[in-house]
Amino acid sequence: MKRKCFYLGLLSATFIAAGQLAFAQEASISLREFFLRYAQVRSQMHQIGADAMIKDFFHPQMTGSRADYDINNQLKIKKVDYESTYKRYLNELENGIVTQITPIKILHESVKGNNGLLVAINEQSKVKDGQILEKHTVIYTMLLLLDEQQNWKIYNYTATYLIDEKYKGVCSCELYSSANGNIASRIIYPDGDTMTTTIDQFSLSSQTQTIVANNGKSYYWDGRIVSTADKKRQLGTAKTLKEAVALILLKDLYSPYCIEMLLK
Repeated sequence: MKRKCFYLGLLSATFIAAGQLAFAQEASISLREFFLRYAQVRSQMHQIGADAMIKDFFHPQMTGSRADYDINNQLKIKKVDYESTYKRYLNELENGIVTQITPIKILHESVKGNNGLLVAINEQSKVKDGQILEKHTVIYTMLLLLDEQQNWKIYNYTATYLIDEKYKGVCSCELYSSANGNIASRIIYPDGDTMTTTIDQFSLSSQTQTIVANNGKSYYWDGRIVSTADKKRQLGTAKTLKEAVALILLKDLYSPYCIEMLLK
């Protein structure tokens, strides 16, 4: 009887151990839950920091690629990895940009052993100082692996960013000097779902130290400081008329559209 009880106890212990082993091999959360948590934490990265985001969701050996279609349907593809993603997150935080993600749809999810495959769509907005800079639809494919703690980690990441609207970003500007000393500017700036090009002209009155734009607005420039005509708001410093005009374009006339002015 004792031997029978011993065998029954051993058999029970074996089943319990097998059950614990099977449980330990299961993921802590499903791929769907991972998708929702990724979107939530990514939207809160400005509060928790880049370190927490990158360590919680990405495998240290992560690789992948990112394809960006801008509003002119121009395609840019670049490789990404753990380090470059971390640097991008840090740069985003340093520039005060908040990424807000809204999950839209899971197209595919499957798990085989310790491997997971997730294909999903989300909507993404970049916000700075409460103002939306741009909106994207993002389609991504993630190959995920379970770590030792049975948490999913992104091992390979392929994302396609389709820009829907761009409200503020890097503006392109060309400046031309005329024979009479005036300046003409040609600026390309984001305007919702398209890029807009405009031409402005600026004249300098050396007697009053004012720069007058063709829209009638005037600015004070003493050869160093550029400010509004009433001198209540300084736009910056400039050594040349072209530099002064570039400041006027960036800091005043096109400030609702431009976070940076790329001079050509």
